[in-house]
Amino acid sequence: MTPHDGTFVSQGGLPTRITHPEAGPLTRAVSLQSRVQHELGELRGEMTVLATGLGQVEATLNELRQQSASGLTAPVGQMREVAVRVARVSGLLGELDHALAGASDTIGSLRMERGRLQALFVIAEHLNATLDRGELLQRALDDLLLLVGAERGGILLADTTGGLKFEAARAANKQPLRRSDYTGAMSRNAIETVWQTQRPLLTADAQHDARLAEQPSATSAGIQAIMCAPLRADDRALGVVYVDQASRDRPFTEDHLDLLAAFCNIAAIAIQNAEYVQRLGNQVQEIKAINNYTDSILNSIGSGVLALDNSGRVTRANAASARILGLAMESLLGKVFDQVLNVLPDAEPIRQIQQTAQDADVTQFALVHGPLGGQGRAVTINVGWSALCNLDGVRLGTVVVLDDLTELATARREAEIFRRYVQPDVVDRVTRDPAGTDLGGETRDISVVFTDIRGFTKLSEELDPQVLVRLLNDYLGIVTERVLAHGGTVTMFQGDAVMAIFNAPHDQADHPWLAAQTAWEIGIAIDRYNQRTGNRAVEWGIGLHTGPALVGNIGAEGLLLHYTAIGDTVNIAQRLEEHATRSVILLSDTLYQRIATAVTARRIEDFQPKGKSHMLGAWQLTALR
Repeated sequence: MTPHDGTFVSQGGLPTRITHPEAGPLTRAVSLQSRVQHELGELRGEMTVLATGLGQVEATLNELRQQSASGLTAPVGQMREVAVRVARVSGLLGELDHALAGASDTIGSLRMERGRLQALFVIAEHLNATLDRGELLQRALDDLLLLVGAERGGILLADTTGGLKFEAARAANKQPLRRSDYTGAMSRNAIETVWQTQRPLLTADAQHDARLAEQPSATSAGIQAIMCAPLRADDRALGVVYVDQASRDRPFTEDHLDLLAAFCNIAAIAIQNAEYVQRLGNQVQEIKAINNYTDSILNSIGSGVLALDNSGRVTRANAASARILGLAMESLLGKVFDQVLNVLPDAEPIRQIQQTAQDADVTQFALVHGPLGGQGRAVTINVGWSALCNLDGVRLGTVVVLDDLTELATARREAEIFRRYVQPDVVDRVTRDPAGTDLGGETRDISVVFTDIRGFTKLSEELDPQVLVRLLNDYLGIVTERVLAHGGTVTMFQGDAVMAIFNAPHDQADHPWLAAQTAWEIGIAIDRYNQRTGNRAVEWGIGLHTGPALVGNIGAEGLLLHYTAIGDTVNIAQRLEEHATRSVILLSDTLYQRIATAVTARRIEDFQPKGKSHMLGAWQLTALR
C-alpha cells in the first residue's frame, strides 16, 4: 500500500499512520481498476508480438522441412536464425507469464476491494434503516467491529461545550459495555489527538507506546492496537469512533484504518440524519404542545373564533364557534366560510364587511338576528372580521370572532318589557344590586303624589269600553310622563288612580318641590289634552303629602314583588286626593311649609280624614312662583 492517500507520523517511537478522511477503499478500488486496465493493455501488446514471433518461427520451420524433404541440408546460418527466433519466443512467453501473474494479483486485490465496498454498502443500508439515535449507535458499533475485526469499540459525540461525551460502547459479541467498564481502558490521548486534528489514527502496539504509558488502564487492560477516527458531516465535527484489539493474532493494518475512515463517513451521515430527525421530532412535539395550548386557550373563550386562509377556507375553529353556529366541528374545518354563512339568519351584512375588510387593517363588525338555519331557534350574533398577519405584516388569512348575544338580547328585551311594568329606576336598582329584590325596605322621608279621575265610575257606564280604555291609557300616560320627567317613581296603577313617590329609590333633596311641580304640570297637561281631543273633559284631583314612610319590596317571597311605600304619609296623601274637588291640587300643611316660598296656595278649611281622629290642615295649590 503506497501512502498516496495519507501521511505517516511517529507516535511514541512506533509507526503510526494518519490517513486523510477522503482516502479509503473506494479510492483504492478505482486505482486498482485503472492498473488492471493498463496491465491488460500491455498483455494484449505482448501477445501480439508473441504471435508475430511464433509466425516467423513457424515459417522458418516449414522452410527447413521442405529442404529436408528435398534431400538438402540447411545452412548453418539458417539454423542459427531459427534458434534465435525460438529463444525470442521463449522470452516473450516468460514475460507473458510474469504479466499474467501481476494481472492475477491486481484482479485479486480488486476483488478484495470490491468485497469491502460491498460490505460498506450493506453497512450503509443497515445504518440508514433506522433513525433512532440509540439503535443507530448500537448498529454502527456492531457493524464496525465485524468489519475491522476489532474486539471492542466506542462512540463519543460532541457536546454543547465543544468537548466529547461518551455515548455507546459494544463488544464483538454484540453485548453493550457500560461506560464505567470501558472508558477507563480507552486511550484519551488518542481520542483527543483525533478530535483536535480531525484525522484517523492507528497505533500498532499500545503496550509499548510511550504516550499511552500515562494511562496505565489501557496498558493494564492488555490492549495491543488502537484505531480512532473522526465523525464528520457537512464540514462539521460530530464526534469520534474508537476501537481496540487485545489479540496479537489479528493486528490492525492500514487497510483497516482505511475501512474505519470510510465507515466513519457513512456513520456520520447516518448520525446526522438521526439528529435531524430527532430535532424535527422535538420541534413537532413543541408545535403540538403549542397547538394544544392554543386550543385550550381558544376553547376556554366563550366567543367563537374561526381562522380562515387567504382562500376563505376554515383552517381552525374553537368549540364555541361550533356551538354558536349549531354545527359539528368536522363540518366546519376545511369548509369555505361563505358556505358556513348559509346557516346564519342574514348573512348579507357579513358578506359586506367581508368585502370591505379585505384591504383594511381595522376590525369590521356586523350584527345578525333571526332563526338559525335548519334549527328554528332565534339567535343574535355579533360577527367581527379582521385580518390575520404575521410579524412582517404579510397577510395569512382572516380571523372571524362570533359573539353569541342571544341571551343578552333576550335579557334586554325582557328588561324593556319589565320597564313597562315597573318603574325604570327600580329596574336599574334591581339589575345593579340583586339584593334589591329582597323583601323588606327602609324608612325614608318621601313625598307622595296621589291622583285619579273624578267621576270615573260614571264614565265607565257611559263610554264604550274601547273608548274608555283609550282615554284611561292617555290619562295614565300623561301622569307617568310628568312623574318620570322629575325623577319620581310610579308605584301603583289602581284603576284610574296613580300613586307616585319622590326621594326613593334615589335621593332627591328637594323632593317636596319636585312633587309639587309634577302635580301642577299634570293638571296643565290634562287640560291641554281635553282641549286637543275635544272629547269629554277628564276631570281630576290630586293630593300631596311629605313625611316618613317604609319604602321597599312588598309581596310574596320568591313569587311576586311590588316596589312601593307604606305608612301614614301615604294614607294622608290619598285622603287629600279624595278630599280634592275637580281640577284641584291639595297640599298637606307639612308639605306646604317646606315649599311655601316657591308656590302660591290658599288655605282651605281643616277637615277630618276618613279613619283619622284629628283634623287635617290643607292648602290648595294655585300657582308656582
